[in-house]
Amino acid sequence: MGYNMEFDFIEKVYTDEEITCESKVLDIFEKNGKNHVIIESHLYNEDKKLVLRGILKGILL
Repeated sequence: MGYNMEFDFIEKVYTDEEITCESKVLDIFEKNGKNHVIIESHLYNEDKKLVLRGILKGILL
């Protein structure tokens, strides 16, 4: 369950473009008896150009 999401939209993307998403788990930790996770994602267009960067913070259920 995500509780914080931040996105940086860097380039325009069109409906006919193919997008590739690469995500990496940066951290998993326990807080208040719950397991939290931080994930970083980078999305690239067909030309391998970065179009979106995002960070997700959430609780692992």
